[in-house]
Amino acid sequence: MKRLSLLASSIALILSGCGSDSSDSSPQTPPSSSFQINSTASTTATEDIQYQYQLSTNHSEPVAYSVTNIPTGMDLSSEGLLTWTPLEGVLTSGEITVIAVAASDASLSDSQTFTITVTPVNDTPIAGSPLQLNTNEDVALTISHATLLSNVTDVDSDNLTITNLSIDNPAISITENSDSITLTALQDYNGSANLSFSVSDEEFTISNNGVVLITAVNDPVQVESFSNLSVEAGESLSYQVQITDPDDENNGSDIQYSLTNAPNGLSISETGELTMSSSVLASTTHDDIVLKVQDGLEDGAVVAQNTFKLSELYYYAVQGEVSSYYENTAIENSAVKISNNGSVLAEGITDAAGKYSIKVLDTDLDTNKAIIVSADAIGFSEASESKQFSDIGTTINLYLPTIHANVNFDSQVASDLQVDNETLVSVEAQSFVNAQGEAVTGQISSELFVIDPSLDIDLMPGEMVTETPSGETVPIESFGAITATFTDSEGNDLQLADGKTAQVRIPASGSNPPATIPLFYYDEVQGIWVEEGTATLENGFYVGEVAHFTTWNADRIYETVYVDGCVVDKENQSIANARIRSEGVNYNGRSSAYSDAQGNFRIPVRQDSTVLISAESQYQSRTETIHTDSRDETMDECLTLDDATTKIQLTWGQNPRDLDTHFYGPNGEDGRFHVYYSNKNFNQSGNNIFLDVDDTSSYGPEVVTIPDFTVPGTYRYGVFNYSRTGEIQRRETKVEVILGGNRTVFTPPEGDAELWWHVFEIEVNDNLSFSLTPINQWSTTDPDSAATPAARSSSQVLKSPQPTQNYAEKMLESKYYAD
Repeated sequence: MKRLSLLASSIALILSGCGSDSSDSSPQTPPSSSFQINSTASTTATEDIQYQYQLSTNHSEPVAYSVTNIPTGMDLSSEGLLTWTPLEGVLTSGEITVIAVAASDASLSDSQTFTITVTPVNDTPIAGSPLQLNTNEDVALTISHATLLSNVTDVDSDNLTITNLSIDNPAISITENSDSITLTALQDYNGSANLSFSVSDEEFTISNNGVVLITAVNDPVQVESFSNLSVEAGESLSYQVQITDPDDENNGSDIQYSLTNAPNGLSISETGELTMSSSVLASTTHDDIVLKVQDGLEDGAVVAQNTFKLSELYYYAVQGEVSSYYENTAIENSAVKISNNGSVLAEGITDAAGKYSIKVLDTDLDTNKAIIVSADAIGFSEASESKQFSDIGTTINLYLPTIHANVNFDSQVASDLQVDNETLVSVEAQSFVNAQGEAVTGQISSELFVIDPSLDIDLMPGEMVTETPSGETVPIESFGAITATFTDSEGNDLQLADGKTAQVRIPASGSNPPATIPLFYYDEVQGIWVEEGTATLENGFYVGEVAHFTTWNADRIYETVYVDGCVVDKENQSIANARIRSEGVNYNGRSSAYSDAQGNFRIPVRQDSTVLISAESQYQSRTETIHTDSRDETMDECLTLDDATTKIQLTWGQNPRDLDTHFYGPNGEDGRFHVYYSNKNFNQSGNNIFLDVDDTSSYGPEVVTIPDFTVPGTYRYGVFNYSRTGEIQRRETKVEVILGGNRTVFTPPEGDAELWWHVFEIEVNDNLSFSLTPINQWSTTDPDSAATPAARSSSQVLKSPQPTQNYAEKMLESKYYAD
């Protein structure tokens, strides 16, 4: 719209011209009839175009012209030419009066009054100097439309629009908003560009432009965030800090690194590598370490920071070997599990040599609770050892017995799982689920193993203890156990589904088994036996219902007394943290304890019983026989641990009733000694060799202890069938040798048994080093006879009638050892 601007002014121009001789000078006087303005004014004009009106009169004499109320820019010449170029926004002249007066006679005059209406015209916008548009590197520039039009002049004040935006630099992009545009350059770009665009007022369109200048700035260093670093004790940390800086090189000089609140030993190189060697003896955490990175602070760049935590981790290495219980061969790929305080801390797998080494973080351990080391492998039954914290640095070996049977069955059919035609486990159809709780279909493989504790209590996993409801740990005695495990066709572990049960039949063992007995299962994580259910004695088997599978044991808690004693070394110095072991002779139980700082110990055993007690702490002691009553017992002498001690232990089944240990060697005087039931010890150059235990009523054990080998020569060990009440049973008889810290197990050879079993020899060299030589032959003469052991003779083979065997003994005879 045009603005109305009127300038009211009165201009009297006395002009000389032709057309009147009137002397009347008053403009208000009506013209005489003989004098008048005879021209007609145009009452329209166009904006920006000059308006002209030539006045004239009917008088021939000169005339003076004047005008009143003229707008700005209007002019009247002396000849009566009225001119006016309407200004922008002026739409009317307002009321104008022109007057003509005869120069010769002022009484002769005339006037005209009129108004000029101006027709507006749209003006083209005009662009001034190019815009100057500035920003910094990596800072987007938003420009309002008002700014883009700030150099454009439009006298009509029209609504101007912006179109056809473009920029001549591909590094810069344009984003059009409702009332602005945003220019965004590529990361780290700096430079200039020309911005072009069109400006329109709906009629006319012009081009406008601007120069965009992006000023280079120093980019702050960007640090890739990290919050936790760790290094193991005995190892070194090396961590390269990752940074981004488009302006500088990480060349050791352009970028600067520093640390605050850092622990001793932690450093950072000129190129940002964090290094540290840890030697802590306990895990330590360093919080709120601050890394600062800067590039010289050019142009006010901000220092980059990263706060992190560094943990120095101390791990205990739990290590040892997993071997076959009887063959002593390495078991590869055995799963080994470390537990403590009710949680599994770590797991591992044995290598081809049967060795394992599993790291346990010190902060995960409750050092006041037992450390449970368990192992299992395909084709073997589980083994488990309970150790205290002081044992963690020692070698912890586990020995897995071979299973008695692997039985496959259809998961969709009720099945009786048998060994030697005797059912040990009965399961219902569709009873098993996998670890995800999903029902199992198809074939299931079961591994079954029978434990007769009267033959070998060490086949039991873990300690023979349970926890009462009040939290007290008490020992238990066993009357037989079985292990049953189940896997699907892919080897995944299976268990009974919730709500499902199975029947187990445990071969009864031991003397005077009770008619009913509690059932206990072994918890390999807690390292104890947990009571759950009961079993009833039926035809030599304890029969009960179970809701899950592991090793199930028919046990009972027995009345205990304590045996007090002490442990010393061969210099009679007290030994702390030695492990004390007890084993019942006339009951199927064992217990353990540890010596205190003064070497004293107190171990629970069954009252009114015969108990074997020994100590170990990497080394062996002699085995002492203790007879208990209803009172606590104190041992007369301390148990002595010796790093050179060799121990030989013989165990067997119910028959023959009496097997005898015979050990021979050089006496140091060109003769031979013979240790056996009639000569239970021999002093060899100050070295006492003992037959610690001589058993005459089945099972054993018989134990020989050799503190050291002080005389070179050949030492021989043999077993004699003294009672001759049946043959030496290959599947029930075992000799275990601990020599130089290494365990070796011997079982009788195949073939017809003789009276003598020549088991092994120990060769002691002149420098008193020794080696074990397996012999494992039947013989008709004693092993130390001057003659070579005779070949088997039918006349020497025992033919006495065999006593009736219970199921567990028959199973051992046929299944216990690998052929």
